[in-house]
Amino acid sequence: MSSPISVLVVEDHGLFRTGIRVSCNRDKNITVTGEASNGSEAVEQVEKLNPDVVLMDVNMPLMDGIESTRLIKNKNQNTKVIMLTSHESQGVLQSAVSAGASGYCLKDVDSEILCSVIKAVHRGEVWIDPTVKKNAGDQVNTLKASGSTRPSESSHVSLSGCAPASANDLLFNRYENLGLLGQGGMSLVYKARHKMLDKIVAVKVLANHLSHIEAFSARFILEARVASRLSHPNIASVFDFGITSDSNAFLVMEFADGPSLSHHLGNNGRMEEATAMMIFKQLRDALGYAHEQGVIHRDIKPANAILTNSNGKFPQVKLIDFGLAKLSKIEDPKLTINGEVIGSPLYMSPEQCKGMVVDNRSDIYSLGCLMHEVITGYPPFRGETALDTFRMHVQDEYEEPSANVCSEHLRGILRKCLRKRPEDRFSSLSDIVL
Repeated sequence: MSSPISVLVVEDHGLFRTGIRVSCNRDKNITVTGEASNGSEAVEQVEKLNPDVVLMDVNMPLMDGIESTRLIKNKNQNTKVIMLTSHESQGVLQSAVSAGASGYCLKDVDSEILCSVIKAVHRGEVWIDPTVKKNAGDQVNTLKASGSTRPSESSHVSLSGCAPASANDLLFNRYENLGLLGQGGMSLVYKARHKMLDKIVAVKVLANHLSHIEAFSARFILEARVASRLSHPNIASVFDFGITSDSNAFLVMEFADGPSLSHHLGNNGRMEEATAMMIFKQLRDALGYAHEQGVIHRDIKPANAILTNSNGKFPQVKLIDFGLAKLSKIEDPKLTINGEVIGSPLYMSPEQCKGMVVDNRSDIYSLGCLMHEVITGYPPFRGETALDTFRMHVQDEYEEPSANVCSEHLRGILRKCLRKRPEDRFSSLSDIVL
């Protein structure tokens, strides 16, 4: 039996360093053998510990991650380096690869994806975050063609993601593909037509590179299981689930035809309270119903609320994406552990930011963040980095909207939703009177 991959974590923020360690140590094939808080210390630790992989923050005091990587690779070609950054930057990508880095990740990468990246880089592959890869485009191809990517023993470059199917391809025999709706690090979502029923649906497909990883498949199956048990007018229904002959897991959902709340806010700005309250009531009811069924969403945000008639007088809302959902009465250790940090930073509860166990009150906090953004046009907490935002959720006092923005009644609801301690919030969504 092979030894676990040894990892050195280099990050100047203690909270984020802890989160990375917890994420890595959950995988039995990976072990964090050391930590460093700056570039100079990282170089010393590599000489002392000789780790297989270094997770390297780009921006650090004393010596930045690029220079540290260059020194480490000059002394030890066998140690692989994965750069971690809060911002996608083609310039930083070029510098990182030139310095000898074998991986390039954004800091908000899912913990399980991070573990799969560590394994891929340890095998000799080069991994670039799919968002950065998409935006870098020709630069990535130039790096591959010129041989600039390292390590030199491998010419394979893993770019994390499966190629979208062409329009009108037959999808999984039963569905005609009508085009790609969206793509994330873990899955792709297509608009499709059921050939026999002539029904428009959305088909969510687990990304190719994750299909053979048990933890991802298990979480994807859980999403299908969770969503299929929910039947509510404001929750997108799941109709079907399956696994193709190529081992690609997929689920078929109700097609919610309309822009996301996030898209609507981006185009139109803040909402007036009367319209916003109609949306809030529907989200409260949908989420409250999910909680009654023992389901905690854990990723409430404007992007996961679809407005199916945004041009109408009475907007209708569909809550989507239960990919991070948790069954409160059934907890599978393959899917989540204490200390795992998952969610979207702008809308995460303080307990989520700290990797603690969450309950329905975490969703209530996230709903409060969403409501604040809808009514003001901006989220309640936004730092320069994901880590800054985590810190603000945990430490900074909430500043409620001014009296000329919304009513005292709504401000009171926001204040209670956004309390730092779960026990100080509403205990149930049914307690929120809108």
